[in-house]
Amino acid sequence: MVTIRALGWRVVILKPARAVLMPIAGLAATVLAISLTYVGFLAWLFGRRLHRQIEEPVSALTRAIQDMARGEYGDLPPGTEGFRELEVMAAEFRAMARKVSERAEALRLSREKYRSIFEHAAEGIIQVTAAGSLLSANPAAARIFGFDSPDEAIEHYTDLERQLYVDPGARTDLLTRLRTEGPQSFQLRIRRRDGDIRWLEAHSRGVTDDAGNLVYVESILHDVTERLAAEERVRASLEEKDILLKEIHHRVKNNLQIISSLLYLQALNIGDQATQNLFMESQSRIATMALVHEELYRSENFTSVDLREYAGKLLTRLMQGFGAGGVRVDMRADSLPLPLQLAIPCGLVLNELATNAIKHAFTKRRGGLLRLSIRAEEGSGFLVLEDDGPGLPEDFDPLACETLGMQLVTRLAAQLRGSFRTGRSDEGGARFELSFPLAQDDAPGEE
Repeated sequence: MVTIRALGWRVVILKPARAVLMPIAGLAATVLAISLTYVGFLAWLFGRRLHRQIEEPVSALTRAIQDMARGEYGDLPPGTEGFRELEVMAAEFRAMARKVSERAEALRLSREKYRSIFEHAAEGIIQVTAAGSLLSANPAAARIFGFDSPDEAIEHYTDLERQLYVDPGARTDLLTRLRTEGPQSFQLRIRRRDGDIRWLEAHSRGVTDDAGNLVYVESILHDVTERLAAEERVRASLEEKDILLKEIHHRVKNNLQIISSLLYLQALNIGDQATQNLFMESQSRIATMALVHEELYRSENFTSVDLREYAGKLLTRLMQGFGAGGVRVDMRADSLPLPLQLAIPCGLVLNELATNAIKHAFTKRRGGLLRLSIRAEEGSGFLVLEDDGPGLPEDFDPLACETLGMQLVTRLAAQLRGSFRTGRSDEGGARFELSFPLAQDDAPGEE
């Protein structure tokens, strides 16, 4: 019996508490078990959905990132459903992965193209450390050095200045120039593996780090030993031909001077003045031709004679020969180099005209003026000789003149494919003008 003081009741319990509470406890346990089972089922469903929509995409994204880090761009991560943030992140990653893949493919193709050029280049290509070790070499460089493969050359060369360079200090000088002047082009001698000395033409540039320190040197090499040998043979042959041409001009000049001297000696023994003059004129013409060969002999250029220098010497010789020291020569001449086939005819024309002026313009007086002009204009050469003598007759025609000298002048002008004109000078004397084209083929003109 239980007393409830607040109500004043007395309760009498007829059954034990255990018997009363056990059904209630069983019902509560059943409800709790059902609730826990439902909650567990819900948790399983949530976990499964979470695994499918979050954990699997994240794992796939992680694997894709790891593959990209290894340089593998095969499978891209799939999209997701239900979580927009993950879908956006996966889409951005797929776009990034495609770009990286495309760039990686372009880089691979570029490397293959460079490798193909490197391997098949006809010139040797090498990379050398600043310390002198060979980093890389293509097959052409290996052949230049005397090796069968680049690997053999790379393994062999650890100190290029000692093992490869013939001239001591050459590589040290190269490194200094690369640091101070930039890329260099030069020739050097090397010692091949078999001891053979070869000449190389090299183009080198230095590669530096961020601090400006030289890391390695890239060079392109070309074996020019045979080319230099051929150039030396050509140079020796040209020197030999120059000596031969010089000797030929020297001998021709000597022979012409001998003939000129013989004519002069013969003229001295001739009593008839007219005949003697003919011999002296012939001697002067031969001496004029000898002077051309003398100029060629003394010149370093055996193909041409400067008409200005030649004319000055010729006029000096004529004035001395005829005793016309009182005649003043006024030369207004430009430098005009002429080949031998033009120089000799021009020299003979000048000899005839100057001789004619000395004989006819200055015979009755002690002095006078002889003006010579030489110039080139629009592909033609001009030789003008003027004096201050009595001048030519009004009806003078060089083609109708019967003297040998004037006939020689007109025929030489035709040989030069030029024109010959006469007239009066500003001083009232005679004026002679020869014009001729400077560019002429080898075919001779009218003889």
